[in-house]
Amino acid sequence: MGPELHLQMMTSRHDEFIAEATEYRLARAAEAVRKIRSGGERRRALRLFGKTVSA
Repeated sequence: MGPELHLQMMTSRHDEFIAEATEYRLARAAEAVRKIRSGGERRRALRLFGKTVSA
């Protein structure tokens, strides 16, 4: 493998790792916000008579 191809492959993998890390951080931040908004516990929604009732 030539040095130019190797450098291009390393650069491409680096960009992929950065994109994955960004997605992971965004997912973790969204999960933290959901937990804060729900008071730290998950709620289930029940559908009764066409209305949604939090249980």
